[in-house]
Amino acid sequence: MTMPAEPRRYTTAKFSEPAPIVAFGAVVAIVAALVISPFFSRTVLQERINLAPNATATLPPIEPRANRIGALRVDVRARVPRNTWVTFEVQIRDREGNPLAAALKQAWRRSSAGSDENTRGLLDLRREDLNQPVQIAIASLEQGSTGLNLSNSPALSTSIPFDITVRDGVVDTRFLWSGFWVGLVLSGFAALTAVNSGQMALHKTIGESDVDGRARLGGSDKLVRAIVTVESDETTPPVLHAELAIKDGQGNLVYEAKIPLRLTMHRDDDGSLDRATGKCQIDLVLSREDSYGFSVEIVPDAPVDRTTLKVLQNVRTLRSVEVTEVASLA
Repeated sequence: MTMPAEPRRYTTAKFSEPAPIVAFGAVVAIVAALVISPFFSRTVLQERINLAPNATATLPPIEPRANRIGALRVDVRARVPRNTWVTFEVQIRDREGNPLAAALKQAWRRSSAGSDENTRGLLDLRREDLNQPVQIAIASLEQGSTGLNLSNSPALSTSIPFDITVRDGVVDTRFLWSGFWVGLVLSGFAALTAVNSGQMALHKTIGESDVDGRARLGGSDKLVRAIVTVESDETTPPVLHAELAIKDGQGNLVYEAKIPLRLTMHRDDDGSLDRATGKCQIDLVLSREDSYGFSVEIVPDAPVDRTTLKVLQNVRTLRSVEVTEVASLA
């Protein structure tokens, strides 16, 4: 009589899918960057100026820090009166007055409640361009009225206050937030793909307590997962057992196991036990590719209404799993 091979059980990460870990690691790195990025910036200038139309103001020179992180950000907010618009230009100049960066902005405030307004302009200068002292210049180019009631609108020659804040070492978190959401979606998709991985080699359902089938699978580099699901009636005990047996192509028994199958009880509206369902699984490595016969018998069998056997091959996991390696018989 041919005896089954002695199985070897061990825990391995050989079959784990790296994509979810890599994607989630990128998300963690982005979160860390979002948390620490404010610590790299500092306010180097904060000032309010009043500009008449066609006037230009130049602020005192700014000496950037000698670091390699973040940009120089100029934040200009026009304090425009109600129903007024203004077009202004922001420039960052070198010590000779040559523009290094410039932005044209139109600010307005239409409603008296302030619910329709756009008064802010931002200008960033990349770190690689900050190798010398710079100056900030603000020019008011045009000004006009947006309201129909011109009697309450300010004169078009009225000076408009501008609040200017200059920060050094600013990290543009818009790209970090975009990367965060993309990485989160990718990590979730990769995890879902790993959870649902594997090719279906065998799928059989029968309205009894025992089920069997045969499929060609195996190989030392392929993870095989056998899944048994059961539905039983109200007389069922809380725990059943699935007696699994695997035979090779010559009919030799290569593996057998008795796997606990814990049930979930389902009750009807009156609180009485209606039915029970349960599932168990085992991860296997069948060392040689062959035609294997799988048979499962549920014990005790009296309360069992339905038994399903699924066998998947090339399964990927999210983490290390316990594997039972089954050697082939010569």
